[in-house]
Amino acid sequence: MNQYDVFKRYLYLFILPVITFASIMGLFFSDSSNQLNNWVLSIYSIVFSLSWLLLWFANTLKLVEYINLTLVSVIHIIKSHDIIATDMVINGSTHTGSSTYWTPLVFVFIFISLPRKFGLYYALSLWLVIVGIGAYYWNKIPEAGHERLLQYFLSNLIYIIFIFFVRRIMTYYSEKEVTEKMAYYDTLTGIANRRKIYIWLDESLKKKEDFSVILFDIDYFKAVNDKYGHPIGDKVLKKITELTTANLGSEDFFGRWGGEEFIIVSRNKTEEEVFDLANKIRISIQDYPFEIISGVTASFGFAQYHNQSIELLLEQADKSLYYAKDKGRNRVQNYNDMEL
Repeated sequence: MNQYDVFKRYLYLFILPVITFASIMGLFFSDSSNQLNNWVLSIYSIVFSLSWLLLWFANTLKLVEYINLTLVSVIHIIKSHDIIATDMVINGSTHTGSSTYWTPLVFVFIFISLPRKFGLYYALSLWLVIVGIGAYYWNKIPEAGHERLLQYFLSNLIYIIFIFFVRRIMTYYSEKEVTEKMAYYDTLTGIANRRKIYIWLDESLKKKEDFSVILFDIDYFKAVNDKYGHPIGDKVLKKITELTTANLGSEDFFGRWGGEEFIIVSRNKTEEEVFDLANKIRISIQDYPFEIISGVTASFGFAQYHNQSIELLLEQADKSLYYAKDKGRNRVQNYNDMEL
């Protein structure tokens, strides 16, 4: 199942017992002479209970949805006909009854179960059937009930339009999120890529904040890939991503600069605090017991922003990283402390 189906399954597992309980309670409080209502509530109780049980088995979500959608649609038509033909025409009632309080849930369920456009067509078709029933009995309904029935029809139409646009907005933002993730985040590690990092750097410039750039890469990573293969190398990259993320604060922004090289944009820290952050990450990598591979380390270099260009700041951080590697690796180097 995709993520949306997983979400729906959990939603149904929570909602179905509540609706089943409501149906059972309805049976206790229902007028015993109202056989149709008792019949409907009994069917709901049985089908919703069985649906809840079915959801615990694999590949049953669509089956459960179609069964329940068919049931709810048919009973919605039957109940609407009963309200109009029996309550309003025969008994002379001027209102649509308390059972119509549940009507919006019918349309919510339609749009959850079906694709957006198909759900709209299905919901409108169901609405037109009910409107058709009302039109057929219109002249037999008490005049005082006309306004109530019109309000019922119009409110249902508004429910359909509203739910349709809510679903459309949700789809838009979920698709936008996926597109943004593909554009700004690294597919392997899940952290930011260069595009997103440059956005962070630009934001830091505009806010005129004190910030630093930390660059680090894994020592002798090419040898790891050559000896153990890229799948193992990818596992190392992912684990280092986890270890680094665990040490970051709310003012630290972490991304993959390329290959085995990573970058942290750290805001509102002194040089000593930036050094301590980088060293903390270095130690966590050095001390972690990687599977198969032993002795994985990383080298770090950082530079602080002092009104220089972003290009120069990145160049300074890069120089400090290579200085750290030249001095023996597995260490942290501040650009201002380099022996130039």
